[in-house]
Amino acid sequence: MPAILKGYFDRVWRPGVAYELPADGGVIKPALLNIRRMGVVTTCGSPWWYTELYMQNPGRKVLCHSP
Repeated sequence: MPAILKGYFDRVWRPGVAYELPADGGVIKPALLNIRRMGVVTTCGSPWWYTELYMQNPGRKVLCHSP
């Protein structure tokens, strides 16, 4: 993931804004309950088949499956 995009997520989607972290280490509670759908548009600088087959879609992995 590009550093600028990672910096955006680190600053905007942070504790207290996007979710609440309990002090006792309990379950994380979502804070943005009014958002139902989110879209992401990105380019990789390569053909779609190369990104899907050889790179295994790294952008989707990071945005959908990162802790």
